[in-house]
Amino acid sequence: MTKLAFITDLHFGRQTAGAAQALLDDLRQQKPDLILIGGDVTQRGLGYQYRECQKFLAELPAPWLSVIGNHDVPAWNLLERFTMPYRAYQKFVTRELNPTFVNDTIAVQGINSARRFMRDWAWEQGEISGWQIEMAQEFFAAHSDKFKILMVHHPLTHPPDQPTKILVRNRDNALRGFVAAGVDMICTGHLHRTSVRDVASLIPDHTKPLWALMGGTALCDRLRGERNSYWEIMLAGAEPQFTRRELVDGRFL
Repeated sequence: MTKLAFITDLHFGRQTAGAAQALLDDLRQQKPDLILIGGDVTQRGLGYQYRECQKFLAELPAPWLSVIGNHDVPAWNLLERFTMPYRAYQKFVTRELNPTFVNDTIAVQGINSARRFMRDWAWEQGEISGWQIEMAQEFFAAHSDKFKILMVHHPLTHPPDQPTKILVRNRDNALRGFVAAGVDMICTGHLHRTSVRDVASLIPDHTKPLWALMGGTALCDRLRGERNSYWEIMLAGAEPQFTRRELVDGRFL
C-alpha cells in the first residue's frame, strides 16, 4: 500500500490564517509516503513569499515532489520574467522543473506548464510542449510495471460541473500522448476547485481508467466556494481511493 498527499495552490503571501500550520500538523498525523505539490507555491513569485514557502517545505514530514505554477513566475519584474522566469523557484524550491519520482509501486512525472509569455497576454494559461510529451512517454515506458502519475499545474480537462477557458494549451496532443504512455492518474491544480473522476471516455477506444484529480487550494484565502483542502490518495487494490481533507475550525479533517 502507498499513501500519497496531493497539495496544490499554496500561494504563500496570501494564506488563510493558521492554514499552513494546520496542514503540517495533519500531514504529520496522516503520514503519507510522498507529498505531491501541484504548483502556485507563491502568490506573486516574490522573495519573501519564496522564503516562507522554503521554510514550510523544510518542515514537511515526507519526501515531496513539486511543479511550478504560473503564479511562481515573476508578475511585476518583467525583465526577470522574460529573461530568468524560473530563477527564484529553482533557488528556493527545486532545480528540477520536470521532476520525477520512482519507488516499488509508483512512477511520477512532473511537468512545467508555466511560461514566461503566452499568446494574447493570457499569462494565467500554461502550455505543454511536444518535447515534454515525449519526455514523459520515455519516462513511463521505462516504468511500465508501476502506477503512473502525471502532475502538472494547469488542467488538461474541464471540471465535471463547469467548463473553464484556462485549460493548458496543446492539451489534446498531451492527453493523447499521456494515454499512449499508460498514465493512470493526472494531478492538476490552478482552478482552486476539487474534483476526481475517470475521464477514460474522453479518449476514443480507451477503456483503462484514467483518473483526473483536481486539487483545491490548500492554503490560499481565495476559496471560490470551497474550503481549503488537499487530497489523500491510497493506492491499494484495483482502484485508488481518494479522500478530501478540509480545513474546518482550524484543523484538516
